[in-house]
Amino acid sequence: MRIIAKPLLAALISMALVQAPVMAAPAAGAASALGVVLQADHADVGATSAVIGSTVFAGDRLATNEGGALRVGLGTSQAYLTPHSSAMVQQFSDGLGATLTGGTVVLTSVAGGTFRLSADTATIRPNTSGATSAQVTMVSPSELLLLARKGSLEVSMDDDVKIVPEGASYRMLILPPDAPPGAAAAAVPPGSPSVLSAGRNRFIFILVLLLAVGLTVGIVEATLSPHKN
Repeated sequence: MRIIAKPLLAALISMALVQAPVMAAPAAGAASALGVVLQADHADVGATSAVIGSTVFAGDRLATNEGGALRVGLGTSQAYLTPHSSAMVQQFSDGLGATLTGGTVVLTSVAGGTFRLSADTATIRPNTSGATSAQVTMVSPSELLLLARKGSLEVSMDDDVKIVPEGASYRMLILPPDAPPGAAAAAVPPGSPSVLSAGRNRFIFILVLLLAVGLTVGIVEATLSPHKN
């Protein structure tokens, strides 16, 4: 009996040693940590209340309630959500960013950094390598308000690209691909001071006056440098 038991015991130990590293390894496809909460008030990250210092993972939904605010550090950029806003944190092929699903978000990046924001099928990113700050509000699935708070912005949809100069703010109207001829002109209110139309009329820009939001964001923008996140 002892002669049989010893080989059996040795086999069980060998199997345990082989399986232990596999059990300790992270599960395939597990979400990766992308950032950290820097400011939180009446806000949520995923399914839990946001707490300063907590980790933000790819795929987490950021959301603020009435009177809430949330600021998250994402590598070389920061995202600030105003009350009643929501966004999904994402890892894009060209860097970190988010998809705006409601309300207003301000994204800032240091010089040499970048961000990417998707909203209403449009993509907003820095147009230069300098420090950049973009304020984007989702009005509806076909309308955005854009403000280039610091630096200029590149706004694209498929092959259509427009540049928003620093300090400029626009109302962006998005037209469906099957929009009839003349739909772009019909969507522009009479007397609009300035209009930038995409070549294929996928979206149009109307110059508007848009106020910057967030005292906290203003402080962050004032201290943007290559050594600060």
